[in-house]
Amino acid sequence: MKSWIAVSALALMLSSCATILSGPVMSETQKQQAHAMQQENAAAWFAAHPSWNMAGRIAVSAPNNSGSGRLDWTNLRDGYVAEISAPITRQTWRLTYTGADGAVIEGLSGGARRGSDAEQLLFEVSGWRIPLNELRAWMQGITPADVTVLRDPVTGLPQQFTQGEWQVRYEEWTVADAATGVPVLPKRITATVGETTKVKLVIDSWSGE
Repeated sequence: MKSWIAVSALALMLSSCATILSGPVMSETQKQQAHAMQQENAAAWFAAHPSWNMAGRIAVSAPNNSGSGRLDWTNLRDGYVAEISAPITRQTWRLTYTGADGAVIEGLSGGARRGSDAEQLLFEVSGWRIPLNELRAWMQGITPADVTVLRDPVTGLPQQFTQGEWQVRYEEWTVADAATGVPVLPKRITATVGETTKVKLVIDSWSGE
């Protein structure tokens, strides 16, 4: 009975208190349980909606080129489509990656360009260094299994981890939407490499098919 009450309390906290910054501090066991529940719920939702869409805003700070714009990301079964719109330059790029077929970026004055590496292709065109493959997992809130994750002391949700050269920090999470079934997902993410490169993502909406 006590175990059921504890799990129910964790579920309630995850669904309604994901963005609350104050409250009782969880024990390490409670944080692990909350994190595991969040990972399970997120994985289940994305598995049920393989063609999901994320709409948000992205900002990139780098030594040679910085900028910001809208990011509309549509997941495909074998890849993704990322459309980036920069309002200042009025430039829009549409990057499609389909695994074995490589990547193609459209919206260039000289016509579409192709390459085997989507991240490198985007960098060559825009000067923006964005870890696209990792970003897809980060925005889903799925933390790598082989890294140490710092968890929020109140909610138990992932707060920070390091993957390769990138330090990733979840600044804010959404609240689960009972009407649509969308679980607790990231709202604000910041990823940095030292003090030279920073990628910030603010997620405005989710939808899934």
